[in-house]
Amino acid sequence: MKLGLSLYTYGSDISTGRMTVKEAIKHAASLEVQGIELIDEQHFPNWPLTRTSDVIELRKYIQSFGMKVSCFDAYVPDMVRTNRRETFEELKEEIIYKMVLADLLEVRNIRMLYIGSGFEMMEDMMIEVLPELEKYDKVWGLEIHAPFSAPEYLEFYKNSVLFNSPQVKLIPDFSCWQTKGLPSQYGNEDLSSLVDLVPYACHVHAKAHHFDEDGEVMYTPYGDLIRTLKENGYDGHISAEYEGWWWKVDDPGKAKENATKLTSVIKKYM
Repeated sequence: MKLGLSLYTYGSDISTGRMTVKEAIKHAASLEVQGIELIDEQHFPNWPLTRTSDVIELRKYIQSFGMKVSCFDAYVPDMVRTNRRETFEELKEEIIYKMVLADLLEVRNIRMLYIGSGFEMMEDMMIEVLPELEKYDKVWGLEIHAPFSAPEYLEFYKNSVLFNSPQVKLIPDFSCWQTKGLPSQYGNEDLSSLVDLVPYACHVHAKAHHFDEDGEVMYTPYGDLIRTLKENGYDGHISAEYEGWWWKVDDPGKAKENATKLTSVIKKYM
């Protein structure tokens, strides 16, 4: 397994101008992180008018610290206009564009968040863009995040014609096994559901919202989760993703502190 970190962890300080994206990357490197996870609309310069050269520069900056882009988080919203929803063809072109960006980042895993669609529509789109996924050798990672059920996602995946395709995999998020929090934060699921997901996982989000006085992640059995991944052969990135700033668990200005705490917890159990 490899230690990763999502720049979403620094969201409070990046969004308020206390820290730049490059400063966050530099701090992540100081934590001995191997992989950086990026979000298009949060971390690309001048989004959505980001230039090709900007994306390449960002990738090279990450690589200059001996790290790589481990996952590209791409949003594909279907309500960017005020008068109508995006058509299927427009969404398809947007998804292919995300693959091109991923290629510039030299990353294979894309957490493609296809907003506004149910399982059937999502499957239709994945089948439609499968030739492009194969052409660019990219993996569409389906994020499994509370309050949605891990077994429900796994059932959809196993019943899909894309089951076991090297281009479509799963991204478990630790929120599914968090035991307490706001409804959208936790799923309180049994650890056995993670065991079932591991063979199909291309990436993992180590979600956290709260720390106790000893620096441990509250309400989430990190030790059990990471041990389960390890014992069942997972060898990808575990991407630290602190989200407490979004829920105003603490004050802005603590991004570095929270990133340090969370990566320390993951290292301890890896």
